[in-house]
Amino acid sequence: MHAQIAQETVMKPTQRETEYLSVTDTAKLIRKRLKALYPKVKFSVRSRKYAGGASIDVETPVDFPDADLKKVDSEIAPFQSRGFDGMIDMSYGKTTWLLPDGSVTPAESSGTEGSGGLAPGYVNPAPHPDARKISSGANYIFVQKAWR
Repeated sequence: MHAQIAQETVMKPTQRETEYLSVTDTAKLIRKRLKALYPKVKFSVRSRKYAGGASIDVETPVDFPDADLKKVDSEIAPFQSRGFDGMIDMSYGKTTWLLPDGSVTPAESSGTEGSGGLAPGYVNPAPHPDARKISSGANYIFVQKAWR
């Protein structure tokens, strides 16, 4: 009987408990990921907390290639815990799968289609048995070149 109860409580890959990270911990994960992708490049990763949320600013060196800037943005964009649908002026939540190698991929989002918006909702299964479902402490992440 105990085995049956234990078997019934096993969660499916998309039903794992979500870990809620602070913006500081999210910034640490981003630094680690960028270091793995670009070991010789010094990035500035700064977190900010404010009423209603938090964000992370990532700055690259001035001479960083534009093509790589887009790659950096696409690599760390899934760390954002919010999305925004400008068609209906509404934000929505997102969770992310954090993989053992430090990379991230989208996990779940309610989107805004149910509210008349254009952002589709989605539920993606865990891409790896050891993937952790996280909600980062950063609502939004901004990537730009340092111009100083």
